[in-house]
Amino acid sequence: MNIFKKNYKILIVFLILILFIFNYSNLKNSNFALNVKEYLKTNLSSEIFIFFQVLGDPERTAKKVNNDYNIFFLPETQLLKIDFKKINLMKNFKTKTNKAGYAKHLIQPVKQRFFIDQYDKNILIINTSGEFFHINYYDLEIGKLNNIKTNIKFKTVFDLFVHDETVYVSGEINDGECAKLQVIRSNILDLNEMNFEIIFESEECVKGNASGKIQKLYQINKNSILLTTAGDVMQHKGNDPKPQDDESIYGKILEIDINTKKISKFSKGHRNILGFYSDDEVILATEMGPRGGDEINKIEPGQNYGWPIASYGTKYDYKLSNASLDYKGNHKKLDFKEPIFSFFSSIGISEIIKINDSFSDKWKDSFLVASLNGKHLYRIKFDEKFNKIFFIEDIFVNERIRDLIYFKEKNLILLALETSGSIGILKAID
Repeated sequence: MNIFKKNYKILIVFLILILFIFNYSNLKNSNFALNVKEYLKTNLSSEIFIFFQVLGDPERTAKKVNNDYNIFFLPETQLLKIDFKKINLMKNFKTKTNKAGYAKHLIQPVKQRFFIDQYDKNILIINTSGEFFHINYYDLEIGKLNNIKTNIKFKTVFDLFVHDETVYVSGEINDGECAKLQVIRSNILDLNEMNFEIIFESEECVKGNASGKIQKLYQINKNSILLTTAGDVMQHKGNDPKPQDDESIYGKILEIDINTKKISKFSKGHRNILGFYSDDEVILATEMGPRGGDEINKIEPGQNYGWPIASYGTKYDYKLSNASLDYKGNHKKLDFKEPIFSFFSSIGISEIIKINDSFSDKWKDSFLVASLNGKHLYRIKFDEKFNKIFFIEDIFVNERIRDLIYFKEKNLILLALETSGSIGILKAID
């Protein structure tokens, strides 16, 4: 009897699994089965969950395997081999993360959501709860981070950006009734302690923020940064008016003069930008679509990117029997800026970086785009004017990838892997 009391939870889960497996074909569209699936997905390790998923639907698994024609898996890619290893960081974080994803059907179990950037030979790491760390690359394999004492009080952190001797962090402050977007900065005088000052705080209240990516504005002779703001990704069911409203700061890219703190609108019509890149030639943004329609956009001042009117995705409640599409597909006809590329099926697009030419001769003039739910990296080659994409090579990582940086000193690409709470290290083997 005592043994049963100690293990009753395991027995209950086992019985649910048996029921789920042997009745999957009849139950897979029922609310019961969907709830069971969500519970197991959250509470079991990914390997065990996948094992039972294979047992429950072998036909679907067989189709997936047969669909992997000419697909390469790390350490192999199309042109070169890449050494890939992970450094687990979980022992350093006080706060734990159980799941990620803003829609119920998109939620996936994760260990930690965090961002990375580089200062000198150090990697700076901040999680979405505001825990801040630094580590010298040469100590990275030990996995022991050094805490940075700060005055950060965000409910959720959205980005970490380092430029010259200054650290910028964006995040949400929320009193329960009013959520606002804020950007803070600190000069790097001591890596063990930073005192941040506010350089931007939205006056406009929303129910919740989704992103706040930061980049330096290099192309125009100004001392400015760019900040992305998201529309309401769920509350308005795809009809949020703010991205097209010039009176609202949301669904925009804002320019912030870091000396005067003056704010101006750089572009509008954005849904949810999770990847941002800028140099003296181009500004690129990777933007989450709704149900499909993730975009890669070339950002130009004064342009309107169409959300929520134009998108190659559909609403989450879209039915195949619908007589018409939810959104206008053609951006240009409505005087909106067309994306360079749109992923018709969602990948959960996140960060974008340029690959340094020294990484490998075989990957010259390439960019990397990361994904969350897709768990892939995508190597991309643009034309000279960034008006089209020549090819996309997909590289399966099997982790949600929140952030990317190129670490010049060691010629490596570092990945923020939130499924396992690890830093991934990619090294070319030519």
